Amino acid sequence: MRAVTIHAKLAPFQVASLNAAERMFARAGWELHCIEIGGRQDTYGWQDLGEGNGGFRSLFRDEDYAALGPHRIGPALWRELSAIEPDVVAANGWGFAESWVGLFFARCCGAGLVLVSDAHARSLRKRAWKQVAKHGFLAATDAAFVAGTPHLAFLQGLGFPADRCTLGCDVIDNSLFRNAGPMPSPGSGLRLVTCARLIPEKNLPVAVMSFRELNLPFSWRIVGDGPERDAVSAAVGRAALGDKIQLPGRVEYTGLPAVHRQHDVYFQPSISDTWALAVNEAMASGMPVLVSKQCGCHEDLVKEGVNGFTFDARDPAAIRAAVTKMWEARDRWPEMGRASQDIIKDWDLDRFAKGLYDACEIALRRSKERRARRSWAGRRL
Repeated sequence: MRAVTIHAKLAPFQVASLNAAERMFARAGWELHCIEIGGRQDTYGWQDLGEGNGGFRSLFRDEDYAALGPHRIGPALWRELSAIEPDVVAANGWGFAESWVGLFFARCCGAGLVLVSDAHARSLRKRAWKQVAKHGFLAATDAAFVAGTPHLAFLQGLGFPADRCTLGCDVIDNSLFRNAGPMPSPGSGLRLVTCARLIPEKNLPVAVMSFRELNLPFSWRIVGDGPERDAVSAAVGRAALGDKIQLPGRVEYTGLPAVHRQHDVYFQPSISDTWALAVNEAMASGMPVLVSKQCGCHEDLVKEGVNGFTFDARDPAAIRAAVTKMWEARDRWPEMGRASQDIIKDWDLDRFAKGLYDACEIALRRSKERRARRSWAGRRL
């Protein structure tokens, strides 16, 4: 059996997950192929993975994904899928040209279709045409591989059966962060860190302004870059917090564990986030976490008062209250960090591999049943 996953651009953390899945599929007698559309995704700073990545194929290796239109993606992807002849196609999301090409290919060629999705109710704007598109995509979907609890509930709310869903599509290689060394001893103040692309969904200017009335010793380093950098810098200036909040810029993925080791608590104030893998990374490093309820990961990863606290990112007072609770719990930070590592160990590469494999098995079974019904109908005619 052959399965193929389709991606806009493979990120470094996805490579580790797919390598783990490839090994599991091989043990079960399957082939797993991975197609990325663009060799770069400049908006995230993700570059070409280079040669030697097994079954990974890049359709436009020297080009930025954002510069490619459906008129180029469609024919190239169809040709690649035709060459692979997959039994199951796994498409990431329903809002992209490549996902719909995967859907049409699966239906035309009798393959099973897996939707890989980390959408949840708080992460999407409810537009009528998007709702119609979602229902249309789900009607053709055999199985769904989703991120976690709210994502499963979201698909159930759209009428998709829970017994055709598996969990765990948003994970990282925990060992990269777990083995980076011990966390530092707490200092004289709260040392916060956020690792994020600087875009409106991360809600950073609002969080910065909420800190004007924060009555405790703190520093906050916002690691990353993006189109909202000037807005964040301006907010820091308006709040007169330039001595407390730093924007050092982007750090390579392999450098993130060292960044975590310089801070006490990880802070994710997103107003909209499908999951927030940066929280996985911080927890694997052994950090207590402050995570907004708008992040898709909070239900599964944050145990209130055990490894962190949650808050409503729309409410500056709620942000300050959560940060204050964390400061008041400073004697328990080492214990909370260990709890983070204990929770995140169940959200690892093996979970991804098993979740993807189980979803492909469901999709394969349903595609075979569909072909059998058509064969029976043809004989009746």
